[in-house]
Amino acid sequence: MRALRLSRAIVALCVLLGSGPAWAQQTASLQGFSVVLVLGDLQGGTSSDNMPAAARAALGDLKDFLPYKSYRLLDTAWVLGSTTTRSHTTSRLRGPDEQNYEVTLDPMPVQPQSLQIKFLLREPGGTYVKVSVDNRRLDRLRVDLTSIHLARVALETELKAAASDSSAQAARRLDERRLVIERQIQDIERQIQAEESKPPGSSGGPTLIDTTFTMSIGETVVVGTSRVRGDNALIALLTAVRRGANK
Repeated sequence: MRALRLSRAIVALCVLLGSGPAWAQQTASLQGFSVVLVLGDLQGGTSSDNMPAAARAALGDLKDFLPYKSYRLLDTAWVLGSTTTRSHTTSRLRGPDEQNYEVTLDPMPVQPQSLQIKFLLREPGGTYVKVSVDNRRLDRLRVDLTSIHLARVALETELKAAASDSSAQAARRLDERRLVIERQIQDIERQIQAEESKPPGSSGGPTLIDTTFTMSIGETVVVGTSRVRGDNALIALLTAVRRGANK
């Protein structure tokens, strides 16, 4: 009977940890992000025919505000997204003359169907490796925290059993173990908070676009522009793609 109660407690905790806030569950239609890099030209020319429809529409909506007369698609990237956790993700985009750029996304759900995005576009450097290492460390901490939470649930079950058996000595030993587990949970939570508060890596090359904004799932936004040479400028666009939508 004790094993049955423990199994139910573990299942209940897993459901609790996986559920997240109610409003976060409502954003579960998010599938990921489509990043588009475009070259704008002040002098005109022929625009790309292969521009994604969402990017073409977003640029059209801003035609009275952007000074560029033609747009050439440089590259696109697909980044998986999460609706319940914050994570730094870095990808590569190809620019003009085969120049590579790094784009870093830091999305965080803030409201139903709404996300806060930290967006960085920079020349290549050490950021990609640093962000990858940070993400692996954060993932390990979250796994450790889940394991310790499960251990606490199991211990609470043992404490209830010890109380019903009127074993004061056993109850004291179990209570001491509970205090140790609580300290471990607090320590890991502090480490997770410290990791999550770290900004994306700062060891990369020169930053071209650095901005934070809020967007809706399904929306395409022109994130920003950066002059690269002469009459040309890099233009970054981001779409928060709904699950099941065409990228």
